[in-house]
Amino acid sequence: MPLPQFLPAEIFAFMAVFVRLGAAFVVLPGFGEAVVPGRMRLMMALAITLVVVPVVRTTLPPMPSAPGALVAFMFTESAIGFFLGGMARLLVTTLDTAGTIISTQIGLSTATIFNPALQSTGTLPSVLLSLGGLVAIFETNLHHLLLEGLVDSYTLFKPTDPLPVGDFSDAVSRLIASSFRVGLQIAMPFVVLSLLFTFALGLISRLMPTLQIFFVSVPLQLAGGMLIIVLAMSAMMTMFLTYFQETLTGLMGVR
Repeated sequence: MPLPQFLPAEIFAFMAVFVRLGAAFVVLPGFGEAVVPGRMRLMMALAITLVVVPVVRTTLPPMPSAPGALVAFMFTESAIGFFLGGMARLLVTTLDTAGTIISTQIGLSTATIFNPALQSTGTLPSVLLSLGGLVAIFETNLHHLLLEGLVDSYTLFKPTDPLPVGDFSDAVSRLIASSFRVGLQIAMPFVVLSLLFTFALGLISRLMPTLQIFFVSVPLQLAGGMLIIVLAMSAMMTMFLTYFQETLTGLMGVR
């Protein structure tokens, strides 16, 4: 019996959209966290798929008649979904980079804790900035931009086109470089103040050789670093959200 009799065109359209969206929901920041139950992620992906299918129905190709072609099509769609979700996840690592640099400058590089935003161990400033960034994304409704990007991806990555592997690798390398640059820019005030603080300690050490400079510098470094984090948190989050929005808009082609 031909395959179309087992899998009607309507079910094929639903499954084609669900494969891309479901793959993206596995790694999307906020939606794809390990603390979010898998059943909840599945239900969200199914619900959003029901809404998106009528919108992108005209961009979907007819159902392949050969099982091999169907498997290849589903693999391509899932790869696109993982790529889109992974790129959004890479944007969040900008804050982890900034937090790692900050922790080195203020003397907290050895104080580590589990980072639920990246599912790995990170320093205290990294965890604070990463979780703060996720909260800020949802508070400012930028998660709507993620969902809009998934829908608009059917215009950018048409299901009938071959998988652009070369473009994917180029986009990933560029995003990693830009994320590191922005992370360094976010942490730059701490780098500059740390250099000035170290220079001042050097002068004091030369002027007062008998002073135990280590016991004086460490408490001041920690207290000053915490104070700067409190004062600069809003500016750091604003810079990250601006970068997140602009990069995601250009990447996913959100209208």
